Amino acid sequence: MFLDLNYFAELQQDLREEESEQNLRYRLDGAAGIKQLKRDGVVIHPLKVINKNYGFADYPEVTFVSNFPIENFQFKDSASIEVFCDNETPVKAIVIQNEGRKIVVRLYAPDFPEWIEDQGVGIKRMPDERTLNFMKKSLDLVPNWLPDFLKTERNKTSLNESELSPHLNDFQKKAILQVSDSTHRFNLLHGPPGTGKSTTLVELIIALSRLDQKIVVSAPSNAAVNHLTRLLKGKLNILRIGNTTKIDEDLSLVTLEGKWKDSK
Repeated sequence: MFLDLNYFAELQQDLREEESEQNLRYRLDGAAGIKQLKRDGVVIHPLKVINKNYGFADYPEVTFVSNFPIENFQFKDSASIEVFCDNETPVKAIVIQNEGRKIVVRLYAPDFPEWIEDQGVGIKRMPDERTLNFMKKSLDLVPNWLPDFLKTERNKTSLNESELSPHLNDFQKKAILQVSDSTHRFNLLHGPPGTGKSTTLVELIIALSRLDQKIVVSAPSNAAVNHLTRLLKGKLNILRIGNTTKIDEDLSLVTLEGKWKDSK
């Protein structure tokens, strides 16, 4: 069998280590901890309440305003956060909308805490436990539903490291080389936001095309496919398939309709 099931046990261990590192990163330990987390961009403190209301499913929602712009990367929509105040039990929440210095959050609580408008209220980024748990459960299930074709040998192809972009780091190069020599039919590329996954995927697709591989790329959202298409546009002969109303205008020339019009 060419797919070593121990591979998934190793991935499980990697996820546990990532979860541990995230918990350490976002841990709040007194005033010193707040200062460091503010420098890291994962705590916004202090905040002032400018609006309160009950939103979806009657969950309490709070609109805060900050003296400084709130980083959109860490506090993007649907990001898991905690609302905290000195000497009070923090409340779990998610970001509903980030508007620069104004941010709307939904509290996972039956009502607004009494301290919500006190001085010293802040929000702290939390590990994405939902995604981590989903990935761990998925890895538990994978060995049971893997189709047989993933466990059979295919024609071996290979790339040399010298053929890869010099701008890639060692981990990105290792990922591309592992996929290209295809010891496994299944490969998982995983990493936190900003670690270069999209760059790696683009370079991987370009590298496989040099080996005369036919490549189909899919994603769970049109936005993700549009993003990858834009990164590949001009580098390869690509075809963007899908609902044309969901395809950005600047990508029209790589759709079926666009190629047909361009050929006339």
